[in-house]
Amino acid sequence: MNAEGVRKAVEIYRRKFAELKIEPVHFPGNHFSCTSEERLAHCSEVLDEIKRSLNGNGVENAIRWLGFVQGCLWSAGIYTVDDLQSHGRDE
Repeated sequence: MNAEGVRKAVEIYRRKFAELKIEPVHFPGNHFSCTSEERLAHCSEVLDEIKRSLNGNGVENAIRWLGFVQGCLWSAGIYTVDDLQSHGRDE
């Protein structure tokens, strides 16, 4: 995936979080006892980190963060693996 594909995926996830009314929340530290909603709120905040990475030409870092977000979206049952694979592709 290239930078433009990452941007497209980020916008899809921003719209989904807005639709689900999930606000970005900074998630400090390592907590294993958080809820799915708290994880998704953190993912919403991570979208900003992805954009910052892209603006600083850190495509590899952005892709790692995107993979984290996608894993959380899959584990929460919001998207299937097929859905996630299609995000960011040219159609």
